[in-house]
Amino acid sequence: MAGTATDIENAYLAPRQEFRQFFVDEDMTDEPPWGRHAVSFVGPAAAKQGRFHGNSWASQVTPEIAYQITNTVRGRKAKVAVKFRHIHPSGSNIRLALEISDGEINEINLYKTSLIRWTSFERSPCTSPPSGETNTGATDMFLPYGKQSIDEDDIAAVAEVLRSAFLTTGPAVDAFETALAEKMAVPHAVACMNGTAALHMAAAALGIGPGDVVIVPAITFSATANGPAMAGAEVVFADIDPETGLLSASALEDALDRAKAVGRPRAVFPVHLNGQCVPMADIAGIAEENGLLVVEDACHAIGGTIPGRDGSETPVGSCEWSDAATFSFHPVKTIAMGEGGAVTTRNDAVANRLRLLRNHGITRNPDAFTDRDAAFGADGSVNPWYYEMQILGHNYRAPDINCALGLSQLKKLDRFAEIRRRLVAAYDKRIPSLAPLVRPITQVANQNQVRHLYVVRIDFRAAGLPRG
Repeated sequence: MAGTATDIENAYLAPRQEFRQFFVDEDMTDEPPWGRHAVSFVGPAAAKQGRFHGNSWASQVTPEIAYQITNTVRGRKAKVAVKFRHIHPSGSNIRLALEISDGEINEINLYKTSLIRWTSFERSPCTSPPSGETNTGATDMFLPYGKQSIDEDDIAAVAEVLRSAFLTTGPAVDAFETALAEKMAVPHAVACMNGTAALHMAAAALGIGPGDVVIVPAITFSATANGPAMAGAEVVFADIDPETGLLSASALEDALDRAKAVGRPRAVFPVHLNGQCVPMADIAGIAEENGLLVVEDACHAIGGTIPGRDGSETPVGSCEWSDAATFSFHPVKTIAMGEGGAVTTRNDAVANRLRLLRNHGITRNPDAFTDRDAAFGADGSVNPWYYEMQILGHNYRAPDINCALGLSQLKKLDRFAEIRRRLVAAYDKRIPSLAPLVRPITQVANQNQVRHLYVVRIDFRAAGLPRG
């Protein structure tokens, strides 16, 4: 039987499958392709040593093990046993660990961390293991919380900036912002250093400050509350719907009553948790009735859509129901900038203030200058050395290096989104068999979601397990 990429995908859908065997059905030669119907073996250090090369992979394979594999399978047909124990659903890479004794491959534990991607590799000659290299624990299996998917085009985009004249405040920033605004169907996207900076900038740009109270859901990352708090506001936490983890209209109304006892309710920061989106029409309705600003914490939700005001699908971040929306492009998010964030808005004045806040409050825009005598020469031309600091701002700029990566990743957002949706479908198919001990959270209707996380509710008491 020949194992194929399709077999690997099918095996993903049965992550506890006991055993599969793959046979290489052609001779192992130094000419590619080799092992086309087999599992391919690679390793980062080995790749640097020129023994194997390929792309899109991650593993614990050491140069010594790569050498042993080479000499075990070279020049003859090989029988490879693959045991699927647990397959991690994030990223687009391959992870494998193996057991070798007496020059024979006894077992390979393979982790394919992409449902739909399979990459073949070429093999280069290898005659001896590198000196001083030893096995440093190839069978020590670890599944990370998350992992970015970086391809050669991402690396090329960053390298192009590194060879250019601008490493920061250059054309890559403008290009990323333009592309992001187009993707979000919104007039303005302002890039910054991270999602926390985006939340702080959004609060400050909307004039939130001392004396104001901002309502934040109790289940979120600390940055959602820290953003308005750093702007000087008080924070009141709202309860969440236990079935979805999201802020509900009734919970917002309850928190609004409590906020009035603290100060002046000024804004609500609903969180699209795990990629599931808050019912924004309900939240916006309450906000409009009570004069509240709305800032969407969409750091988990890029690529998704929600119903717009006309009932059609609108991208998360289009701000049809809000004054601003914030995003994070940390490596565990759907697209990665290394560190990066952004704020989207439909308000021209808010966008201008966001750009001031991320750059020390400084502007070089002649149309915005207030000291005309200092800004312009006698002939009316702008003094080239002149700029104005108009408000107290911060250094929240996103460098061109990060924005080049972000732009390259943004072009692949639809593909990344489809991978995540297929993974969610795989979990949806398998998780119900674990009920009632494990239950997925309730899915919100009328959304085309891109999940950041797949969250389940676990009855630890019934399972007889501690929560720790």
